[in-house]
Amino acid sequence: MESKRILTAVLPAVALITTMTLMTGAARAAWHVGRYLTVSGSETAFLQSGYTNWKVANYLHSAGVRGGDSVGRWMDI
Repeated sequence: MESKRILTAVLPAVALITTMTLMTGAARAAWHVGRYLTVSGSETAFLQSGYTNWKVANYLHSAGVRGGDSVGRWMDI
């Protein structure tokens, strides 16, 4: 009976510690993803650039570029 009482006390504590550890790791991972998407050290951040694909496509279309037109060229120097 004593071992059952100990198990009844220890099992919820272990479950709580495991849950808190997993939640902390998940929150930290979510924080890093959020920082990656909004802040960048070397270039404009993904969500701060403001240039989504449809904005670029709309701009090129209004500039007279049509499907199949070349918009850039690779040059070997």
